[in-house]
Parts: sequence; C-alpha cells; structure tokens
Amino acid sequence: MFFSKPSKQQEEHEDDLETLVLRLETSCYTEDKIDTLKLLYEYSLKDPISTGTYSLNSVIDTMKDLDDISYNVKILKSIFSSESASEFIDLFLKRKDNLNIIINCWANGQNEVNQVLELMSKHKTFKNKLIQCKNISFYLVTGLDNDNYKILMEVIPLSQNFRQQLIFDGIFEKLLLKLQFKYVDCCMKLICLLLRNNHFGQNYFIETNWTTILKFTKQKTQEVYDLLICMVDLTNMNIKYIKENVYKMVNLKESIEKQQYYFCYLLISNDALYLKDFIEIFNNECTNFDGIDGEIDRTILLLHCFTRNRLIDLNNKLNTFQFNSALLLLSEVLFHIDKSLILKADKYLETIGIVEPKTDEAKTDEDKTDEDNTLPYKLLLIFTLRELNTNTVQVQTVNIDSILYILFAYDTTKVQSMSSLLTEIIYDDTQDENLISFCVLACLMHDIRLNMNNFCLLKHLKRLRFILSSIKIDSEFFIIDECSNILIDKVNELVFKLSERSMN
Repeated sequence: MFFSKPSKQQEEHEDDLETLVLRLETSCYTEDKIDTLKLLYEYSLKDPISTGTYSLNSVIDTMKDLDDISYNVKILKSIFSSESASEFIDLFLKRKDNLNIIINCWANGQNEVNQVLELMSKHKTFKNKLIQCKNISFYLVTGLDNDNYKILMEVIPLSQNFRQQLIFDGIFEKLLLKLQFKYVDCCMKLICLLLRNNHFGQNYFIETNWTTILKFTKQKTQEVYDLLICMVDLTNMNIKYIKENVYKMVNLKESIEKQQYYFCYLLISNDALYLKDFIEIFNNECTNFDGIDGEIDRTILLLHCFTRNRLIDLNNKLNTFQFNSALLLLSEVLFHIDKSLILKADKYLETIGIVEPKTDEAKTDEDKTDEDNTLPYKLLLIFTLRELNTNTVQVQTVNIDSILYILFAYDTTKVQSMSSLLTEIIYDDTQDENLISFCVLACLMHDIRLNMNNFCLLKHLKRLRFILSSIKIDSEFFIIDECSNILIDKVNELVFKLSERSMN
C-alpha cells in the first residue's frame, strides 16, 4: 500500500514528519505539543497517507494529556478520509489502547471525537470492536443530545444484545422526546432499526409514549407506517397485546385509503375481530365502482378496489411492494369470506372468459373439497394477473407474469396448443433462467415432451422449488403462500417421479 521508491523531495518531507513526531512525543509543554499538531495538520492536508504512516499512534497518544484536541481530531479526519482509510483503520485497531483513548475523550465531554468515530463506523471490524467497549451504549444514547445519529445507524443492526442494551439505556425515550418537538427523519429510522425483528424492543416500545409518531401521519405517511409495520410483528408472542394498542390509535379506514395494504394485512391477519371490521369498512366504502354493475358480488368489488387504476412498474421496488402487499391483504380477506360468494364470483369470471366453465358431474367429493380450498387463491391470482397485460383468450408473449397465469388458469388442451411457444423459450440460452424453469414446469405438468435428460429437468425443478420457497413481499414477482404451496407440491411430485425414473 505505502511502499514505493521515494523521491528526494519525498525523503525530505518524511524527515520533517519524523522530526515533528519526535517533537510531539518528547515535548513536556502543552503549547509546544499544540504547535506541533498544527504543523502535522497542515502536512495532513497535503499528504494524509504519509502523515498517517508516521504519526497516527502519536497523535492519538497525545489526546490523553490535552484539553484541546481539535488539531488531533482534524489530523485523524484527514487520515481516515484518505484513499487508504480502510488500511489506517486496521492499523488503528491493532493497538488496543487507541480505541479506549478515543472513547475516554468522549466520556470526558470532548464530543468532537464523534466526528472521527463516524468516519470509522463504516468499517466492519471497527463497528464490531466499538460495540464491545465498556459503556459505549450509554455514550451513544447520550450523544443523541448533540444529534449524533450516524454511528447508531451503523451499529444497531449488528447485535440483538447491543440493541437491548441501548433500550435499557433509554434510547426510545430520547428519540421520542426529540420527535415531540419536530419531525426528525433519523429518529424515525433509528426506531425502525431498533424494532425490526426485535421482540424485546417491540414489547418495550408499545409501553412508551409511542403515539407521538402519529402526529406526523399526514406529512410523512410512509415513514410512519414503515414504523408501525416494524411494531406489528406477527412472529411476536405478544402480538395480540400490541395489535390491541395499535388498533385503538390507528384508524383502519384511513390506512386503507392511504393504500397501506401491508399494514392492514398485518393488523387483520389471524384476527377475526379486525378482519370483520375491515370487511365492514370495505362494504361501506365500495358500493359503487366505475363500470361495475351493483349486482356483482363483493369479492369482485374487493379485487377491483385494489387493482383499478394502479400503475405497475416491475422495475420499481416501491410499486412492486405496494402491489404485493395488496395481494397479501386480499388473500387474507378472500380466505375468510363466505364460500358461496367466492363461487358466485368465479361464475362471473367464467362469463367474461377469465376461467373456463366447470362441470361437476365427473368430479369426486374429494376433488370438489380440494377445489373449494384453492379457489380463493386461484380467483385472486387470475384476476390480478389479468391486469398485467395478459391476454385472457390466448397468451401471445410468455413472461413471468403470463406463465403464472398459464399455470393456474389454463387446462392441458390450452397449454399443449402453445407448446411451441414454451419450448422455444426453454431451448433459448439467452432467456432468463427462472422463466425457463417455469416453462419447464408448465410442460411437465401437461405432458409436453422435452428434449432434455432427467438431470436437466431436475435442475430446473429444484431451482423453481427454491425460488417459490424464497418469495418475499418485495420480490419482483409475487404470489401468496397458498398459491406457491400449490406449485411447490406439484414440483415435489414431479421431482419424485423423475428421481424414481432415473433409478430404474
């Protein structure tokens, strides 16, 4: 990093630095030390790397003895802002005393060292060392009085135990106190970091004056709901109590109007009372929709409520997240509403050509029961995918959206009629691997022969199983768990058959 043959001018420059460092280390007078630090600072502006190489530890050592450490801080900022900052932080950490000296300065009220800590806090090893320092949690919480947020942003995600210590040291109270007077974006972000996947933090926060954040709902809608989503964690054993408190203070009707679908989903999930309230609000609000006959049942209205006039841009994560959240919310409602209404809605979809008419004569009771269980999800998927530029009569272009539509909405005859379109994608190496795997699944499900050996087929199916098991709310394409489970079961069945065939 630092090693190259020095020029004569550089040698003289390094001699000067060595002289200054010697003077700094041996001088008995404070004034002399400060004068030396001033000269080192001037050198650091011109050549921070050489200055750091010769003086790093000495500059830190003198901080123990000085009341005025402004030049020490300026020198360290130059060094840790240089192109070799990462290497200098490694050197800094090799000597254990260095970090303790900086922390002691902070403890003594010399708050300017915070600027140095902020520069180093992006370094992974430094962050992990910092949170192990004695009383560092207390110093970081106290630092909020001076609006020191950056270090906390870096270290909070590192350790559950450290987050717990920050909470014990009163970080929630400090942040909420600041929010009482004005909106501070960093305060909201820090609270979210402290709450996310942290049951202890969620249980503690609900007992604080958390409603302070709600006064910003109009001006900072998304930020407030992001925080509420972190509070309402369905994996928390205390979720019922948290929901009760949130439900008292957050208007569900307003949340629907603000299109905060994921929050609504979390609130009504596995909760009959809140689900009932949601459906009542929906029924009151959705009596008339553009271009929809009033006699069409509530299920279709519900779907239109969340899909009409929406703009989907799959390259925009925010829009995708909103759409996926709407699907989650709809699935929760569809699963619980009257089955007869769902069947009526399905009949309506038959009349407009989205699904083919069903004949019940040939079906066993077991088949009918299975269909009843999956119908809400098929209905939801078919209706929403229809909005994604999908031709309901015949798919002309195969992409991730349309292949999902095909898997759920098309029978064998229809899929076989477009086999040439599917196989063209499968044998095209330039196509997206995920799309190829979905096309392979469609072919195998409907007995379309492929020119592939079992190993290749299994590779595609296993990739697909992983994809379907890993879908998240902010994924580029999204289907609800019940729909993905249907496909995963089918994939597992095909994997078993192919594996068995390979053994024979």
